[in-house]
Amino acid sequence: MKNAIVIALCLVLTLALSCSDDAPAGPDGNKIECEDDQLYNPRTEECVTIVGPTNDVGVDAVGADDTSTRPDIEIEPDAEADTVLEADTELEVDIEVPFDPECDKDLDGILSYECGGNDCDDNDFLRSPERAEVCNGVDDNCNGVIDDGLDCTFYAHTATTLYKVNPFLGTTNKQADLLDAAGTAVSLLDIDTHPRGSLYGISRTALFVFNDPEKYWVRVAALSGVGDANGMAIDNSGMAFITAAGMLITLDLSQVEEIVQTQGLAASNFTGITLSPVSSAITGGEYYSSGDCVVNKSNTLFMTSKHDPTQDHLITIDRVTGEGTELGAIGFKQVFGLTAGWGQLFGTTLSGQLIGIDRTTAQGKLLHSFENRRWFGTASTPSR
Repeated sequence: MKNAIVIALCLVLTLALSCSDDAPAGPDGNKIECEDDQLYNPRTEECVTIVGPTNDVGVDAVGADDTSTRPDIEIEPDAEADTVLEADTELEVDIEVPFDPECDKDLDGILSYECGGNDCDDNDFLRSPERAEVCNGVDDNCNGVIDDGLDCTFYAHTATTLYKVNPFLGTTNKQADLLDAAGTAVSLLDIDTHPRGSLYGISRTALFVFNDPEKYWVRVAALSGVGDANGMAIDNSGMAFITAAGMLITLDLSQVEEIVQTQGLAASNFTGITLSPVSSAITGGEYYSSGDCVVNKSNTLFMTSKHDPTQDHLITIDRVTGEGTELGAIGFKQVFGLTAGWGQLFGTTLSGQLIGIDRTTAQGKLLHSFENRRWFGTASTPSR
């Protein structure tokens, strides 16, 4: 339709320029008369009818510059062109960048340093900026600091001094001398921490609690019938278990702990208190306490036994019946300290060694050796 309009308009212009409505003379000299809708074409020497667009498309016989009567032409859209335009406008292109498996070897979703990421160890799934820091001697969250913001220590004591030991870094930090408020030496056999945070210690005749702010020990009860005690463990309910040779001794600490929590550690608060233990034999073998026992968070009671003169063994004890079950040989002698924390079992020896002990096989592994340390007892800290 558009092409027909253009051709018609061009023909009109051509005729307008080439033809005239003046009456020309024909070959015989006579004047040629053309109709009103005709023009004379001198090239063909004839009248021709003016050909133009019909009213079908609304073309008026006026000048092209008269916009008031310009034809109202509706042109059908080009469907193909519209399709292309719509596609160009709405199409979303998702460009997938090829992934190099070498950039995330541990498949933790964090790229390695070499590939522009911030995974400090691309061979360990448990180390990345999205991991929480835990006590293990490793920079878990890749911030450059090991065990930051955490107390990863347990208590250990020699004959004269209380320390905090970090088993992951192999460091010690002195807490206090083993003295009472008057400066008199306190001879402790072992220590352990109550679930409510109090640090207890035992001697052959008395029970003590550590005054942490003042850094001295307070005698809180007299003990009788503990025999040759050398180990103490406190379970999750606050019940204390003391090992003495082949005996398991039970102590109820609730009376003392209530005073500690409600009245404080003034020595006068504990006048006249005596704890009477209940004893039972450790059965199931010739087990003999070598120096310590411990209750882990699962309430399993472990004890080191020296029934083998070449090395200590690890056993578990039923806290109700006293029945002992051997787990195996530790591979170290004089394991006088046992503590459980962070899902692991640690032991300390009289020769200053710190060992990790497998809770299933009992096999010990040397972690650190501390010079001039003769460890007697250990206890978990409240944070473990």
